[in-house]
Amino acid sequence: MARRTCLIAALAALGIAGCGGSTKTVTVPTPARTVTIPAAPQQAATQTTTAASPTECRLALTLPNVSQCSSDGVTAALAHGTGVLHLKTLDAQVVAVRKETSISNGAGISATARGVFVIVALKVTNTSASPQNFDGIASNQTLLDLNGDSYSEALDAENQADQQSFLSQGDTIQPGESLTGDLIYDVPPDRASNITTSPYNAVLVDDFGTNMNTTVSGLISLDGA
Repeated sequence: MARRTCLIAALAALGIAGCGGSTKTVTVPTPARTVTIPAAPQQAATQTTTAASPTECRLALTLPNVSQCSSDGVTAALAHGTGVLHLKTLDAQVVAVRKETSISNGAGISATARGVFVIVALKVTNTSASPQNFDGIASNQTLLDLNGDSYSEALDAENQADQQSFLSQGDTIQPGESLTGDLIYDVPPDRASNITTSPYNAVLVDDFGTNMNTTVSGLISLDGA
């Protein structure tokens, strides 16, 4: 028998079986490769600012620093006490508030209230570019709102009985000029008891050329007037 030398250890280390002639496959693991994926650039956050909606008018009447309010989705200007109400075509300011049971011009024309007359002296400044008349006989330009109940002007008292009413004066207000006149409302006595001490009592005023049948441009709270 021929002598064979088998270097088993060496051949095994190389993956070769010498004595039997068979082949053994040895798999050498490949070192893992680390792949770094760069992060996508971070985008700056976009901040969206939403304008605050005007405060509801009934609540706004109790907030002295609020100058706008919303009623049924419509924004109106707001003033408090003797503050100036700024509308598109005019400025309005309450000068005084008083109560009377009757009014007379001293020349035979008088009017007696069914309840009590609430008389609001209002200063109106024409901020438009043309002459204007405020509170004519058919203008319906103001209302008195007492805690949600509205009262129209008492025309019988304003028509000559009170010589200081806008109706009796009948003056045209030139651009940049002002006119002070009385607004008179006939209301139940108990509703007039806190006329200048409740924030929920207000005069509603419209711009020149508009009336309360279509819109309300602004409110003046009588609290503190």
